[in-house]
Amino acid sequence: MEPRHGVTGIDPHKRTATICLVHQRGEAEQAASFAVTPDGITGLLGFLGDSELVIDRIGIEGSSGLGQPLTLVLAAAGYDVREVQPNRTAERRRRRRRAKTDIEDAEAIARETLADPHLPPAGKHAAPDAAWDELTAIHDWRSSLILQRTRQLTEAEAVLVALPLDI
Repeated sequence: MEPRHGVTGIDPHKRTATICLVHQRGEAEQAASFAVTPDGITGLLGFLGDSELVIDRIGIEGSSGLGQPLTLVLAAAGYDVREVQPNRTAERRRRRRRAKTDIEDAEAIARETLADPHLPPAGKHAAPDAAWDELTAIHDWRSSLILQRTRQLTEAEAVLVALPLDI
């Protein structure tokens, strides 16, 4: 028996990820949701491994944002992971005219992945750099301190203006 090929679409959220397998002919095969936890990601990898389809590509919407943990794990597992921009599935969502579901979003992502084999690679396009990450953390911390200082000066000014003149 010749292996059946297909693609996968993943709609990631903060705590869950919904996955849909689509056959190369465009038929949705299976869909499931997993928690974005170590156990949930292990379950997702098991779901992909147990599938009757040979997965050619995996499309993830927001692969450098909410989908980053999944992108890293799937790429490390040897899958061809691609970025699907939200505007590519927006038209399909507008035409749907019914309640939005994560399974339908994952299916739309999978169909876009199937339709365009030349989608860009998922995730950040450069290798992670520890020095850059450290510099970013320091910059964010400094920005936070500046905002705190500004807020405290504003509050102090309001208190000083409200004091009686003799003080």
